[in-house]
Amino acid sequence: MSFAEIKNKAPGFGCILKIEKRGEDAKLWLGGNDFRMVPADKCISKAKIQNQVWAYSNDTVLFVNCRLLNIQSRDEPATNSYSQVLTYGRYLAFYSYYLSQEVKIAGALGGAVGTAIAAGNSKEPLKKELHVIDMQTAMLFWVDSAFIAKTLEGLPELYGKFTQKEMSANDAEVQLHYLKLVNNAQP
Repeated sequence: MSFAEIKNKAPGFGCILKIEKRGEDAKLWLGGNDFRMVPADKCISKAKIQNQVWAYSNDTVLFVNCRLLNIQSRDEPATNSYSQVLTYGRYLAFYSYYLSQEVKIAGALGGAVGTAIAAGNSKEPLKKELHVIDMQTAMLFWVDSAFIAKTLEGLPELYGKFTQKEMSANDAEVQLHYLKLVNNAQP
């Protein structure tokens, strides 16, 4: 699906893909995000899934290809690059994952063994970032507390509640909660 196809809710092809949920171990070893897309039949090639399919919907859930959005590193397997959209409306919100700096360094110095040791010793070997696609402007944003505060400016009651939660304003789950509220408040 292209951006226009997502916006119009009109997919350009009717191919069914198999959606595979990936575990944390797989993300540590191979990188990537929560979901992997695999052709269910011969209707599309793996190369097209990796390099041309921006998003996929199974009629219930929308998944975005973080690799094509330039969120995911090009050296990670491209079929592992899909994330589930968590809220719909003006903003499509989703997470992407990346290895912590300490795990990356250990991997560079010690290969797979170094990565495994560092990941086992790390409190948070995988970092998670919240992103949004603004459906009005077609722009991608990394979400932080400043972004949420700006999106809430036209909603004074929500803005007040968000700014009162100063300690948790940088928490991705809190930010996602407010994005859902903004989407629900939009006509």
